[in-house]
Amino acid sequence: MRKLKKDCVYASVDNQEEPILISRVYDGILYELVHEGKRYMLCYGNWYQINNDFYSNIRDKVNNAPLSELELPDCGENMHEGTYNEIAALSSVNFVLLDKKDYLVPRYGTSRIEPCDIITQNKELIHIKKNDSSSKLSHLFAQGLVSAKFLNGDLGFRNYINGLVNESFGENFITEEDSNEDFEIVFAIIDKKEGTLVDNLPFFSMVNLAQILEQLKSMDYKYSLIKINVTKQEQLSLF
Repeated sequence: MRKLKKDCVYASVDNQEEPILISRVYDGILYELVHEGKRYMLCYGNWYQINNDFYSNIRDKVNNAPLSELELPDCGENMHEGTYNEIAALSSVNFVLLDKKDYLVPRYGTSRIEPCDIITQNKELIHIKKNDSSSKLSHLFAQGLVSAKFLNGDLGFRNYINGLVNESFGENFITEEDSNEDFEIVFAIIDKKEGTLVDNLPFFSMVNLAQILEQLKSMDYKYSLIKINVTKQEQLSLF
């Protein structure tokens, strides 16, 4: 423990002689445990006790979220996320890869929005991320919500998606008549741990997810979760 609090994380920056201090190693650890019936969390160097009723409420909200009926391939143990997205998109003729196909928001200068990683012919927007850090999962959930908001109110965003999928789904895949109820926001989480998502998600990620699911529900979107299993096979092939 003394070593964790003594050692620090530094960043080396070009044209700068001295590295920049980021934080103590101890301050970068996220840890949860149950001790004598009470739940505790270490976050940013501080210990917190989590109210059991609050924890149960958040867990129930996530646990009761619908599970997607999509079939997605396993992810290789050391596979890069982008590579997995490409393989998953090729696993069905009803999928189109939109990973890194960012929409440049006209009224916000250089701001870019990624519609999703994969879109399906059934208007499911799949957002994919590995469960290896709380910050990555927070980014995943935020991406799904921001995309949903633009899909709801930005005609240019809808037209941009149509332009990306027209060869596969036709030019009028998304029409002005489509309402939010016609779309499903899918959070697909690559997880190498055994058990369900609700058992494996960090608590702060569950809090974030529960709040975002409530917002999607209030906007009349369908939503679902799916766990992508990890295989030790290094390379996956569809052929």
